[in-house]
Amino acid sequence: MVGSHLAHYRVESLLGQGGMGIVYRAYDTRLRRVVALKVMLPGIFGKGQDRSRFFREARAAAGLRHPAIATVYEIGEAVPSHDSTTPALPFIAMEFAEGRTLKERLRDGPLPERLALKILQDVAAGLGVAHAHGIVHRDIKPSNLIVGGPVTKILDFGLAKSAEYTDLTLAGSTLGTVAYMSPEQAQGVPVDGRTDLWSLGVVLHEMLTGKRPFDADFPQAVIYRILHDPVPPLPGGVSASTRTIHRELLTKEAEDRLQRGEDVLSRLGSEDLSRIRSRRWRIASFRKARSLLPAVTVLAGLTLLMAIALSGESDPVPESARQLTYDGRSRNGAISPDGTQFAAYRADSDSTGILTLTDIGSSESRTLVSGITKPMLVDAPIRWSPDGTQLAFYAEIHGLRANWVVSRAGGPPRQMPVRGHLAAWSPDGGRIAIAARGSREVQLVDLSNLDTTPIALAAGHAFLNGLNWSPDGSRLALVTDRSQVWSLSLSDTSLALVHQDSTRYLENPTWARDSRSLYLFRWGAEERAIINTPVRTGRQVRARLVRTGVRLCCPFSLSDSNQLVYSSDNSEWNVHTKELGSADRRQLTTGNAHHTGSRISPDGQWVAYSKRVPSGRDVFTRPVSGGAETRRTFEAGRAQLVAWSPDGSEIAFTLSDNPAAPLRVVRLSDGAVRSEPVSDASFQGLEWLADGTLLVPRADNRTWFALREGRQKLVISDDSTGWALFARGSQDAGRVAFWRNSRDSAARGLLVVDLVQSSEKIIHVVPASERWQPVAWRGDWIYALRVAGHRETLMRIRPDGSQFEALEEIPIVTEHDFISIDLSPNATTMVFSFLELQSDVYLVGNFDPVSGVGRR
Repeated sequence: MVGSHLAHYRVESLLGQGGMGIVYRAYDTRLRRVVALKVMLPGIFGKGQDRSRFFREARAAAGLRHPAIATVYEIGEAVPSHDSTTPALPFIAMEFAEGRTLKERLRDGPLPERLALKILQDVAAGLGVAHAHGIVHRDIKPSNLIVGGPVTKILDFGLAKSAEYTDLTLAGSTLGTVAYMSPEQAQGVPVDGRTDLWSLGVVLHEMLTGKRPFDADFPQAVIYRILHDPVPPLPGGVSASTRTIHRELLTKEAEDRLQRGEDVLSRLGSEDLSRIRSRRWRIASFRKARSLLPAVTVLAGLTLLMAIALSGESDPVPESARQLTYDGRSRNGAISPDGTQFAAYRADSDSTGILTLTDIGSSESRTLVSGITKPMLVDAPIRWSPDGTQLAFYAEIHGLRANWVVSRAGGPPRQMPVRGHLAAWSPDGGRIAIAARGSREVQLVDLSNLDTTPIALAAGHAFLNGLNWSPDGSRLALVTDRSQVWSLSLSDTSLALVHQDSTRYLENPTWARDSRSLYLFRWGAEERAIINTPVRTGRQVRARLVRTGVRLCCPFSLSDSNQLVYSSDNSEWNVHTKELGSADRRQLTTGNAHHTGSRISPDGQWVAYSKRVPSGRDVFTRPVSGGAETRRTFEAGRAQLVAWSPDGSEIAFTLSDNPAAPLRVVRLSDGAVRSEPVSDASFQGLEWLADGTLLVPRADNRTWFALREGRQKLVISDDSTGWALFARGSQDAGRVAFWRNSRDSAARGLLVVDLVQSSEKIIHVVPASERWQPVAWRGDWIYALRVAGHRETLMRIRPDGSQFEALEEIPIVTEHDFISIDLSPNATTMVFSFLELQSDVYLVGNFDPVSGVGRR
């Protein structure tokens, strides 16, 4: 089935198999989103009425809407494309929930009590909604619960039944499924929502102990134990209130059991979940203290240990968490100061979109601004004015890229006199700070007359990519080089380093209400998290981890009442091929393993790329014509850029997380890997010339090194005018083309370096609104990707700059952006990797209850 189509779903990979069907990861080619596609097993239905009843009940379940319920998108039947003789297969297309199943998580052992109760709370809330609509799940178990996101997701509601439906029970059930059955379900009598609450009690028991309460070697013995054996007790470290919930869920008589999901929530509501400690602290600290110390000292020691435990816990449980949009095309969500509305970009079906304003309570949405070019690619924050009456944003509207201010009530947006990705309101709403990403100054715009006041940053503070204004009005928070956080005093423009991280990126500085700390998004190879760091002038303080596993794709925002709104992405990088002049493109890879850096072999037959694997990233090859891929490296690291040797027998690649040996070469015949010695390199580029010379950029990206036979020398002698990027060598190895990015308008453009004559020249000057990225050097033409705004065009230009022409505009629409591109040796076939974006907006209530302070 993998690789084929079922209706309009492209089946990409197997996710799992159960008693009733097989679940695949699939791509909805109509709505351009990833789904979980459950295909029912042949023969699962008996009489014809079973099939019709199944579809009727599944459609009823599809009407359920709750953050804890994986949404059912479609129920249907279709013949798989790989075998037209197969009868039509019933299928259910559901929301693809990120994370792992609770069953997988429990393989690591029991959960801390607080986390177990958070999962219990989420599932009980979802079940409460289902039961109110007369829908009973009947298969609550760890493998049907996805954990790791803002809210636990309940899977397989498309297979749920109405309360009076009693068919399809034990047929095909597994031993694991039987272990979660209620006594009444095991006896085959009619059931209602209370059967799900029993199953939830079994899940709670397993979360806290690592074991099911009733287990045996075969289903009949499990059923006997469910009906007759007492419920095993919980470990001694579990709180009394949790024991009560456990007992009331696992009461054998349904009449004596908790009756509704709301009853579970009510029991949990009496507990402050953020104050419950892990069993490790509870047992170890209490037993040791009790055996060694007098009573008074025991109390003092317990108080101290509790304080230490609480201060070290990194994921405070929010009061609520829910998804606000479900279209997969909403981005950059920003919550209003009063927490009642959120603004977001939303993509249309073509390359434009709108800025929307949505009421959180009613979900009613209206358009504030239309005609925004490619809103899914805008990574600049939307900023609310402190009084909540206006919004500032950066976007291209009807071809004009600028910073804008629009009223919450609507009307035409007002253009600002300066532009930049970064913007922040002053506390009184009278000024806006604006800065371009990568700039060395901040402009303060007076909204009463649009006068501007520049603030120059001290030398060395380059690549500004984060900006916000403190609520007390005294400082600006700045993030530079994605790794350092600074506090800029507006009274004397002095800078104080607040926090830095040399191994991970820092973004989106957001002030707490008291101006004493900053929230930041921190991300790296294995982490996405929100942290909080105190702002103390003169010294750095270690940041506090607030929330992990947050799949942020763009800036987050906080309301005055501690509500967090963020946008989470589901992005895919895949490799495609296309003949020049043809409108059709063919996808070579599928899935979300992030296939990037695609390069064509010298014979034009193979494409090499890197992609994610469990251990990091590795290098793979695949025929350009299609076919199976071959894994070429097993580095347990982050292999990134690739380049073919002149004869196609080897592939060079960079390891971004291995500074000791960052450049390596794999021999394709036997997989042998060697390291290429190099120092002071950045590895944001890689090229292998026809004479065997390897090119890598210097750490500052202003020049490149040529590596040959153990020697390392500079390629560009004049490194004073800008940065040199995207090297591509001529087929005779005598010349190299670069993109020279410079603040000097005369030095910004395509740079050609003659390695034989030791000369260099800008052959084509490019305006600040464009970028020309060298793609390939074929014969007497340099091929380059011209990027102007959000429009990409394949160009070719003579090496002396005397002639250039546009070949074709790249047909990339709203949710796409380029990552890499290469041409075959005869310049007829294009292979490229690009990013396909999907994004939705989420809300977390009572964000960071430990601090109790909210936004800006």
